[in-house]
Amino acid sequence: MAKIVDTSRSLTRVGDNSTTLRRIDTKKVAVALGARPVRRLSRGAKGPVSFLALAEVIGRQLTSTGGRPALESAEPRQKIPPHKGDWERLKRIAAQLKHQGVRCTPGQVASVLLHNQIERLEADGGTPTGTTPSRR
Repeated sequence: MAKIVDTSRSLTRVGDNSTTLRRIDTKKVAVALGARPVRRLSRGAKGPVSFLALAEVIGRQLTSTGGRPALESAEPRQKIPPHKGDWERLKRIAAQLKHQGVRCTPGQVASVLLHNQIERLEADGGTPTGTTPSRR
């Protein structure tokens, strides 16, 4: 039986010796593209990015135990009266999430939104977890 031996030379290593390009001023790019200023979203509001993040969080937290999927860390139901029109808005959000493949209820959407807002409030220096504000 014949033995195959590789006698070719090793290839030389390729290196990048190009110069770093200088940064382009964003104002010049905006002028060149005909961009115009737009109204800034309020602090914390991120538009569609927030919606996609909401879909990801709900999709990740929904777990099935044989029946309707539930949020994994949900406690027994509490009665929280929504503001006028909010339940319809939650139903629309749940319907939009359904189109993205995340089957959830308006109540599950409300639960995640409420939890995230409480986390944000505490992170911003609100009431620390486990304490109640003092009454004067």
